[in-house]
Amino acid sequence: MAILLLQLSDLHFGGPGDRIARRATPLTQAVIAKTPRAEACYLVVTGDVANTGAPEEYDKAASFLLGLRDSLLQAGICPVEIIAVPGNHDLNLRNETDTRGYLLEEPDRYLGKGVDFAGFNFETIISPQDDFFRFEALVSGQPPLTNPSKLYYQRAYQVGARSILFHCFNTSWLSRRNEIQAKLYLPEQLFHSSTPHGTDLSVALFHHPYNWLNADNQRLLKRFVEAEADVVLTGHEHESGIDRRSSIRGQSLDYLQAPAFDDPTVSGNGFQVLILDFEQRSQDVVIFEWEGSRFTEACSAEWTLHRNSKRQVNPLTLNEKFSGRLQDMGTGFRHPRCVPPQCGLRLRDLYVYPDLTHIEMDKVLLRGETAVPRMYKGTASSGSLRRTLGCLFSGRRTVASPRSPRFSMRILWRGVSLRFCLPAET
Repeated sequence: MAILLLQLSDLHFGGPGDRIARRATPLTQAVIAKTPRAEACYLVVTGDVANTGAPEEYDKAASFLLGLRDSLLQAGICPVEIIAVPGNHDLNLRNETDTRGYLLEEPDRYLGKGVDFAGFNFETIISPQDDFFRFEALVSGQPPLTNPSKLYYQRAYQVGARSILFHCFNTSWLSRRNEIQAKLYLPEQLFHSSTPHGTDLSVALFHHPYNWLNADNQRLLKRFVEAEADVVLTGHEHESGIDRRSSIRGQSLDYLQAPAFDDPTVSGNGFQVLILDFEQRSQDVVIFEWEGSRFTEACSAEWTLHRNSKRQVNPLTLNEKFSGRLQDMGTGFRHPRCVPPQCGLRLRDLYVYPDLTHIEMDKVLLRGETAVPRMYKGTASSGSLRRTLGCLFSGRRTVASPRSPRFSMRILWRGVSLRFCLPAET
């Protein structure tokens, strides 16, 4: 089964003439020539659909994309779905109010109080993207997004036995006319979603590459996608780039940065396609460039199809509320280099001098309570066990909580060992 991710970015509808519209047929011909037997296509638009965010620009873009979808369907590729995220050109700044300008003059003052997605300030900041989200609902065929969902939304699809998930991030909600690198920001509460167990392909898409976000914030986004995605699609910089990044632990993630579909000031206008074959366990990446009247294949590469090994493979996952409770420090500690909401202290940030003793549970009889928490490690017929003991207020829960996400699955699966893991005194 071949599945296509057809990535378009930085289309900039609204420029002079209709040169973009004339590229729909050559684009279809190039895709069909390369993958005549594709069983599904996901047409992914990573921002800057419009040039100035005007409604008439989105009308042209919708006509182009829906026509492209129909051409691919007529060529025998079915289904064809459209997924889009906004870019900095997708704000209609004609509708920007003085209040929005004032809030973004000192964004830390607004963001430092936490983002209220139902509040007036958020509505004021997000409103220049209203025309984009009307366009997004039209081309995707999905219900219009409400304000709380406009910074992050998911699109999930099923193709035969394969499930595909898209994590869609709106990195441009704080964009202005003269955008400054490293000043964009995504609220921390967006990063608590997860990729469901059994997902065959998880894709993260956002317009701006990491370096356009605040330094602390980009680490949160990077941590999320490296834990939840197999492929990352971006745009904005009008230059193609394909990169497989592997960690020392064997985890790998594919980054695809798309070329501009239309920018007369740079060479190499075009698009790229990721072709995934689950049966053959292969994936091809192909970059197409516009040559005046047609798209030609500029370069390609073939890789082994992989799944990010860091992705959750356990069907039993902690919900957002309980995960936050486990990581809550439970005190009012503050740090000058960690200012909410961009940064929040967690238990893992607090260092307590350890006083842990590892013993074999099968060989030692545990008696009484200790003044400080001690963690015991051992084995039993049901498998490996861990037990934290200590008197009241000794801190045994603080020791155990950060480790609970890793151990909770073991407890749930092996109920026979529950009495060892959760004795009365712990």
